[in-house]
Amino acid sequence: MKVLDTCGKTLYSQNIGPFSSDTYLGIIKVSFSNCNRAIAPVAGFTYSISGTPIVPVTVNFLNTSTNAIGWLWNFGDGVTSTVQNPSHTYLTAGDYKVKLLASGAGKTDSAFQTLHLINPANDTYINLTLNGINYSWSLSDSIYAKRVADTSGSFYTYIQGGGDPWVNRLKSISLNIKTGNNTVPGNYSVTILSTLKDTTYTSSFTNHYSLTTNVTEYGTVNGYITGTASGDMTFYAGSGTSNPFIIPFSCSYRVQRIQ
Repeated sequence: MKVLDTCGKTLYSQNIGPFSSDTYLGIIKVSFSNCNRAIAPVAGFTYSISGTPIVPVTVNFLNTSTNAIGWLWNFGDGVTSTVQNPSHTYLTAGDYKVKLLASGAGKTDSAFQTLHLINPANDTYINLTLNGINYSWSLSDSIYAKRVADTSGSFYTYIQGGGDPWVNRLKSISLNIKTGNNTVPGNYSVTILSTLKDTTYTSSFTNHYSLTTNVTEYGTVNGYITGTASGDMTFYAGSGTSNPFIIPFSCSYRVQRIQ
């Protein structure tokens, strides 16, 4: 005697008989066959990043799903893909929950992983040595650089640390670099204004000295402007502008450009 499933697979086989019409055969135990039963997909994936997870960065995804014939990726930033093993570039730092939806045999399964992507380290600084005394401004001192146009339409590069020197009387600095239409490294005329402990120092009135700065890096927006300058600055005792005190200085800077 044989018991077959719908695929023709033998589930039970036993030689029996001869027997009469009232012979009791006992209980025949058979197991369920899934030969006609669709196998559901199981979603899964891994990912790799070349180097460190600093944006902008391209992430490569490897699909490890089984029993699937279709895939839908959601990269967590509003972008999707149906490629089996996609790559995706992230431009902004943050936590991104990546979802893979695998489909097959009329069924679906999902897998999730979270990517933690970070911004590059911002190593902005302005260092000033004035008459042998060192001063410095770092990221926490609101340092920024802008390429802006004056009222005549001529461009210049403005670097500031610590706020407006006319407002922040404790420690602030600004550099006005006459770059014109240039956005490349080079030597440019510069005016420096710094207020330190309520005393304002400037290069504006040192007419005997033509002050320049050597810009060694001029990046695009979000890039860096890097350079050095040295020479003389002045400050005035009292309210007049006669008989200024002339003191030497040196300055180095690396500032992220925001405009």
